[in-house]
Amino acid sequence: MALPSPRSVIVAHRDCLMARHARWLPGRCLAIVAFVLLAGTLLGCGQVGAAPAPPWQLLGHSDDLSSLAFRDASHGWAVGSGHATFLETSDGGRTWRSAQGRITPDTKVGSLPATLASLALPAQVLSAGHTLFATTYGRAPSGAAATAATPSLVLRSDDGNASWHVLLSLARGDSVIYLAASDARHLWALCAPGRPDAPGPTYLLRSTDGGQRWTRLAGYGVFTAGGIGIQTPLLFADARHGWSLYRRYEGAAWSVFRRTTDGGASWQRNAQPQVELSRCLAALGASRIWVGGDGRSVAGKPVGVLVSSSDGGRTWRREANFPDASVSAVSFVDASDGWLVTSRPEGGGAIYATRDGGRTWRRELSSSADEWRGQWMFQRAGRRLLASNGFLFYARSLPHMVP
Repeated sequence: MALPSPRSVIVAHRDCLMARHARWLPGRCLAIVAFVLLAGTLLGCGQVGAAPAPPWQLLGHSDDLSSLAFRDASHGWAVGSGHATFLETSDGGRTWRSAQGRITPDTKVGSLPATLASLALPAQVLSAGHTLFATTYGRAPSGAAATAATPSLVLRSDDGNASWHVLLSLARGDSVIYLAASDARHLWALCAPGRPDAPGPTYLLRSTDGGQRWTRLAGYGVFTAGGIGIQTPLLFADARHGWSLYRRYEGAAWSVFRRTTDGGASWQRNAQPQVELSRCLAALGASRIWVGGDGRSVAGKPVGVLVSSSDGGRTWRREANFPDASVSAVSFVDASDGWLVTSRPEGGGAIYATRDGGRTWRRELSSSADEWRGQWMFQRAGRRLLASNGFLFYARSLPHMVP
C-alpha cells in the first residue's frame, strides 16, 4: 500500500481543523457580539443626562451698545447708552464701566474732556490689531439726546485705552458717520454734513499713515436724489479692496452694493441678486464676500437671505434662506467656519453656524425673547466670538482649528 504524500496529509489536517472550527465559530461570534452590545449599553447608561453644553453662553444684558471693539479675549470697548458714553470691559463683556482713558489736549480742537467717557456723542469704536480708534458725531443722530454741535473727531490709542490723541477734527456740524480700517495705517472716514442721519451729500476721507494726514476722495459719489438715504458699513480687506452697502428708503426699502479695487478712489456698482434690503456685510480676504438681509417678502413677512461672492463682488450666488426672519449679522473667521444671526420682527431669532463655507447651516442657539429683535453684530475676542444686539450679549469658544 502506498503511503500518502506530505502534501495530502497537510490538506487533510487543514480540512479537519476547518470542520471543527465550523462547529464552534458561530457560537463564539454570537458571544462576542453579545458582550460588545452589553458593554455599549452599560457605557451608554453612564452618559444619561450628560448632554453637551450649548456652544453659546449668555454673558448678560449690556447697556444699549451700538459699537464694539476688543483687543484680546478680556479687554474691550463699546459705545453705549444711546450714544451718550464710551464703556470698557476687562472680563470679556460680562460687565461694563465708563472708559477712563485720558485724552491728549489738541490745539486744533480747543477744550476737550479729560477722559474718553466724557466725550459728547460717541459714534464708533474699532480695533486694528492692538491699535484702537474712536469717533464722535458732530450733531446728535436720530434718537439720541439733543446736544449742541461740536467738532466730530477721530481718535487713536496705541496703549490699550490709557491715552488717546486726536487724528481728525471735522468742520463744526459735519460728522464721521463710519470709520473703516484694513490695518493700523490705512483708514477711511465716511463723512456727512449736518445731521449724521440726514440725506447726503456724503464724502470719503482716506489716510495711509495711521491718521496723520487725510485725503478727500472725489470718486465716492453723492446720494441725494429723493427719499432718505442711509449709508451703511464700509469694509476693507486691504489697502485696495473694499465694499460699501447703501440702504435707501424711498416708498420701499432697497439696497445698493458697491466695490472698489483702488482704495476708494473709484467705486463700481454691481448687481446684487435677491437681497432687497441688505443689513450686514462680511469679507474674508479680497475675494470672498457675504451679504445678508431680506429678500422679497412673502405674505408681508421677511425672508432672510444670505448671498456670497467668490470674485470680490462681481457675481453672486444665493447661499441660504430663512423664512419669517431677517439675516442681521454674519461673520466668517476662515474659509469654512462662519456664523449668522436671524431676527424676527415680533421678537426672537437664532444663531446658525456653517463648517463648509456657507453651503449648509445648522442652528446653534434659538430664542423667543422679545429683546432679541434689532440689528446684531459679531466681534472676535481672542479665541472667542461675541454676538450682541446692543442689549443681549452672547459668547462662544472658537473651534480649535480656527487660526
